[in-house]
Order: sequence, then structure tokens, then C-alpha cells
Amino acid sequence: MPRSSLEQKNVLIVPLSLFIRFNKKIASEKFANLFGKFFDEIFSCDEELKDHEKFREHLIEKILRSQLVTDFNLGKKTKQEFISELLDFLKLSNDKTTAIEAAWNSLLEFDPTSNEAFDALIKLTHQGKSIYFIGNTNELHAKKILNLFACFPFKPRQFVFLKNLPQSVLAVPLAVNQVSESGRDGNGLALQRDTLFFCLSYVYKTFLEQPQDYLTKLFNPFKPNPGLLMDLKDYLNDMGKTKDDILLINPYKKTNAITRKLALETLSKENFCTNLLTPEKTSAHEAATASQSLERTLRMSARPPTH
Repeated sequence: MPRSSLEQKNVLIVPLSLFIRFNKKIASEKFANLFGKFFDEIFSCDEELKDHEKFREHLIEKILRSQLVTDFNLGKKTKQEFISELLDFLKLSNDKTTAIEAAWNSLLEFDPTSNEAFDALIKLTHQGKSIYFIGNTNELHAKKILNLFACFPFKPRQFVFLKNLPQSVLAVPLAVNQVSESGRDGNGLALQRDTLFFCLSYVYKTFLEQPQDYLTKLFNPFKPNPGLLMDLKDYLNDMGKTKDDILLINPYKKTNAITRKLALETLSKENFCTNLLTPEKTSAHEAATASQSLERTLRMSARPPTH
């Protein structure tokens, strides 16, 4: 898609996975350390699980694939219920509450390779654009992501993020930024209120793509359910935004039945980052090209007419 198309859109739907990544290695170590030297008694005593590294891998996958985590990501469990039931799930005592929450939050980190793209993305709000971050995540991880965003080293400082996520009983996007005291950034650009939003599965109680059971897939193999994405699109449409206003950064590896059903203009993550990081170079190139063209025109007009 041409860069001009990105410039024409005033609503961007961006997957959190573009900037936030899982670090299973660190998290699995923190979870494993909760058991001390008795970790091999939690599951089977097979020789395979007595190896610490294999145990860590087994442990983190067992947690992430559990129904408990699915329910937490869908907002069916409060954070207190999740921590309490995770302790029971792993047969740990209540004195591990703080440590297990820290282990859970250590799963997420900001992807340092996306720093420039994130900085460029946030600057687009000065052009009147609104950004909706989407993701399958839970209350604890949402707060961790908000903190990661708030600690991002913007140059200059552009935003004041909320210290805590707003509590909402409605399935609506959560505004996560506010105007600073001065109301302007270091360049004198006015900061916009409510231009960054979180649209997360635990608030909407649905995933980006609704999972289907075996029978549903068997009898309705070509009827995808976009879940959270469709809910967000409907919300934006109700706010007066049309497909001409909205650009979806594709959360999938390629265009599929889900994105086609949404009928929104899409851009791959790779192309989106490329477009974010090259506008100044592209603009300079376009300006230079225009200048050269003007010079050629002037030279041609200055030549004496030939007979």
C-alpha cells in the first residue's frame, strides 16, 4: 500500500504483538524457582522432568495452555481469583502470592527492535490520528503493558500515560493517555486527549478470533468469527468512522478469511513498520525530485526557440 494511504487514515488498529513479546525463558525460570529443590515432585518423577530446563519448558506450557489462563484472558476471572487459583493449580502456598504475580508479569517485555517504529507511531497522534491497540490479554498483563508504554523513552517526551487502567463494565476501548500539565510536548505540539486506546480480550470477553470447537469447524468450515476485531469495527462504525477512515495492521501473517470478512484496508506488520520509519526519507526524496523537475522545466523554458 502506498505511504499516502497510511497518511489518509485517521484510525489505526494495531496489534500489541508488534511491540510486546513473550519471554518464556525468564518467566519459566521464575515459576520454576517457586518450587525450590522439590520441583520434580509437582508432576511425574520421570527422569525427563528432573532436568531443570525441561521442567521449566513443561511448566510454562502447562500454565499457558490451562483453562485458567484462557478464562483470565477472557475476563472470566478477576486478578485475585486468577492468582489464588494459579497457586492451587501449582500446589503452592499463599505466601507465594507476590512472587507468582511477579513471575506471571515477567512473561511480557517490550521488544527493543521495535523502538523506532513505536516512537514514530505515537508521533502520528499529532496528525490527529487515533490508535487502537488490540490483543488477547488479561488484566495483569494489560497493566504491565501500560507501564511499559509509560516508561518508553520518547524523544522528546510526548505523552502522559494513565497510572492505572480505567475500570469499565462495558465492552469499549480503554483510553490510556491524558494531556500533560503544559498540554504540549517539547516541540510545542498540542497533545491530544484520548488518542491511544487498549482494546483487549478481557474487557470484551472475546478473543481476536473466536475459537471454534471440532463440531463447529466440521459443519461450518468457512464461517470465521472475527470476535474482538468485529466488535471494535462495529464500535468505530457507531462513532461515525467508515472503512475509508480505518487501517488495520494485520495481526495475522497474511490476509485470511477473518480480515476479508472485516472488509477493512489492511497492511502487513512488516510494511507498516517500513512505512512508519521512511516518511521523512520519502518526503525528502519527493521534494528533491520535484525540485529537479522544476529546474528542468525552467531550463527548457529559458532556451531560445528553434526554427
